[in-house]
Amino acid sequence: MNKPPRIRSLFCPALAKGIRWPNLLMVFLLFTFIYIRFPSLGMGSESLWLVVSAVLIMAGANLENDWHDRHTDLHNRKFNWYLSGKECGPWASYLFYAGGLLSGWYFIRLRGFSPYCISCVAAVIILLMLYNRTIKKMPLIGNVIISSLMVFLIMTVIIFYPAPVGVQKKLLFIAIWLFLINLNREIIKDFQDRKGDRRNRYQTLPVLSPRLGFQMLYANILMAWINMLAYINSVHLHITAKIYFLLILLYMTWITYRWGRKYLFRKLSLHYKIILLAGMTGILLI
Repeated sequence: MNKPPRIRSLFCPALAKGIRWPNLLMVFLLFTFIYIRFPSLGMGSESLWLVVSAVLIMAGANLENDWHDRHTDLHNRKFNWYLSGKECGPWASYLFYAGGLLSGWYFIRLRGFSPYCISCVAAVIILLMLYNRTIKKMPLIGNVIISSLMVFLIMTVIIFYPAPVGVQKKLLFIAIWLFLINLNREIIKDFQDRKGDRRNRYQTLPVLSPRLGFQMLYANILMAWINMLAYINSVHLHITAKIYFLLILLYMTWITYRWGRKYLFRKLSLHYKIILLAGMTGILLI
């Protein structure tokens, strides 16, 4: 028996692209690397529900973002699930949000924490909904919020799994690293979307001042170097990890200066995703 048109339009190969499956895979890998590198945290099978919650909430946010970006993506010639002939409305994203909330609640229950802790998960969903509706149209604030959620993913491990000070410092290094790299990638994506954002009166940083946007890219790279230098003499990082992250920083600095001047933002965005993944993989070395 054939499915109704609306349901059939939901479960299709284009959905994987709409929820940005490579980004969801990176979240899964982040938790996997932490699980492998720090067995002392005692992360058991229940941590899978934390991963499922994070992945579902991110998938819902990506679909909701497509719904609110229908007009801008049309001008930017970007893939948008709602522009690919799909009939369902924004309710699709709410299904993912609900699944993420339930998974988060079940994880908190398994860990023996107060049910009120689910308010943290609900707050993240509300923040993402506000971001998709209004905050992303503002300069820099939306970029900082999305990048901060990368830090929150790591902080959830520290919150729900008590860790020694040495482990906390290592995770803090990775958290700052991911925040700065992802912040640059978000600004670069805004450079890519300038045409559509300008037409729809978004006030993103590259629309208001491309020069200031470039300055922020270089400022974040400088902060990444400061973070690296702060840990260079630390006994908490292995010498292999120090060399590894120094090489990545050198590469990131070089490609940002080289391709940024040539306005090759699509290429730059792709390499920043690779750098982000390389940073996550570095968890195995710290």
